[in-house]
Amino acid sequence: MLVHLGQNRAVHDQQIIALIDLSVPLASDTQDLIRNLREQGRTETLGEHPKTLVLAMQNDQKPICIFTTTGLRTLRARLEGPVLSGF
Repeated sequence: MLVHLGQNRAVHDQQIIALIDLSVPLASDTQDLIRNLREQGRTETLGEHPKTLVLAMQNDQKPICIFTTTGLRTLRARLEGPVLSGF
C-alpha cells in the first residue's frame, strides 16, 4: 500500500523503516544517521517546518531520510489504513 507523505510524495508501506517525531530531541545515533545520509545526498525535505522524519528504503535498497510536514499521528493512521465498519 502507498503511504502519502505530502507534497505529492508517497512510499510503499513495506519500505518504511521508522517514523520519528521531530518535536522531541533526537538521539545522538539518529543525528549521526541523518548527517551521514545528508552527506550522501540521501535526504529529501517536503515543505517548510517538517514535523516527522520518515526513514525508508529506496528501490536501490539504500536508506533515505524524508522530512515531511505531515504529523506523526496522521502518518500512522495512513499506515493503518481505513477503518471499515460492517464487515
